[in-house]
Amino acid sequence: MALGLIFAAAVLAAAVNFCLRKNLEHQKSANGYLALYFIFSFLISFVFRRQFDLSSFSPAMISIGMVAGALNLMMMTFVARALQVGSSGLTFAFQNSGSLFPAIFLYFIFGKAFGFNLDAPLLIGFFCLAAGLFLSVWNPIRTSHFTQWLVLALAVFLIQGIILSIFQWKSLLMEHPAKSHLLIPWSSSMDEDLWFAPGFFLIPAVFQSIRFGFAERRWFHSKELTLGVIAGLLNGGATFCLLLATHLASVGIRPILFPLFAAAVIFFCNLWGKKVYQEPIPWKALLLCMAGIIIGSL
Repeated sequence: MALGLIFAAAVLAAAVNFCLRKNLEHQKSANGYLALYFIFSFLISFVFRRQFDLSSFSPAMISIGMVAGALNLMMMTFVARALQVGSSGLTFAFQNSGSLFPAIFLYFIFGKAFGFNLDAPLLIGFFCLAAGLFLSVWNPIRTSHFTQWLVLALAVFLIQGIILSIFQWKSLLMEHPAKSHLLIPWSSSMDEDLWFAPGFFLIPAVFQSIRFGFAERRWFHSKELTLGVIAGLLNGGATFCLLLATHLASVGIRPILFPLFAAAVIFFCNLWGKKVYQEPIPWKALLLCMAGIIIGSL
């Protein structure tokens, strides 16, 4: 059941990425699309709550979500620009490869006492991932803006890794007592954690709406409106599937859920890139990336 939900979430996430690419065919700017995307992602984050209880409101947790959301807005802006100057498949490969970043980053911060291990599978996974990304750019993509695309892709990789590190760090607030580590200054409950998602989408929704209003000074175009709303709803569905999968998964399967999700998104994005835009699929590079993500999570 959990693996089926991960598969469904990957399909939905790949569809979200496709909507962004389609929007850029009709609009040079992604401002309107991103405003709608974040607004509807914010609204849908309340739909999947079992109950709306203001007594559990957590300023700390919603603030953490807002910080991660600001980073997410930055990342999506970079992704949109990278799609304008480079390959869709490789751009999303760099983004999703950030799923292995938290493992080694949090290991050096928290260590084994908090469940983070730097073992052979993780190192092999990182080696495969690095080799795959290097191979993917060894034969430069057909664009006159290759250097610009590469800088954007690396920035997306890094920001995605930081966002996922925040996701994992906030779970430590529920699993470990307060002040058990310098970076665990307080404890949080499951009810308080539910406020992370609204905070995660609130800042991007507000900021991107203001940016669109001042920069564009127009109403949404029909295709932009359609694609933005659909993407926001699909993103909500993907998030719901991911969260449900983590609850249903067994202890043995749980560590590979997110890396498996990332590898599947890379695969599906390259499929529509080939089918719709006739982009060449760097199979060797992508297989190395996906193998690295999966091996590193074992």
